[in-house]
Amino acid sequence: LVGSTLCSASEEGTIKIWKIETDEHKQKYQLVHQQTFKGHQNSVLSLAYFNGFLLSGDASGYLKVSAHLD
Repeated sequence: LVGSTLCSASEEGTIKIWKIETDEHKQKYQLVHQQTFKGHQNSVLSLAYFNGFLLSGDASGYLKVSAHLD
């Protein structure tokens, strides 16, 4: 979770970026899909946010720098 952005990983090797939106009273939350990153051949098991970059690791040990998130 970075600000109002949520990142999720999948067994299919993708990472999805979601925007968290709220109603005016901040009582209801909704996730809006923003972007999908592909490139892993195996299940993505870990995500980390460091210095503005999203890093991901998969089941084979492959590490990838996927995006710069603002």
